[in-house]
Amino acid sequence: MKNRRLLIAAVALISLGFFLMMGGLLVDTAFAGLPPQDPPPDVAMATTLFLLGGGLASLGALAAVALAFLTIKAQIKGAGDPSSPEQ
Repeated sequence: MKNRRLLIAAVALISLGFFLMMGGLLVDTAFAGLPPQDPPPDVAMATTLFLLGGGLASLGALAAVALAFLTIKAQIKGAGDPSSPEQ
């Protein structure tokens, strides 16, 4: 049950992160363009969305790695359990 929640959270964070990154890229290309010497607020918003999305996607990827580690650990622990029936 705990692993399922971690998997859902990892997928949600990665998806949300990439969604925000693409939103930042869209704002940057559609409205901000190349930043002039004194950038308008659109550039700051695009950069913030892109960095926030990248951070969330990275956090989700870390959660996915943690899920994989916990799953492998549980399988190793279950394989060494003498009370489990042999197949």
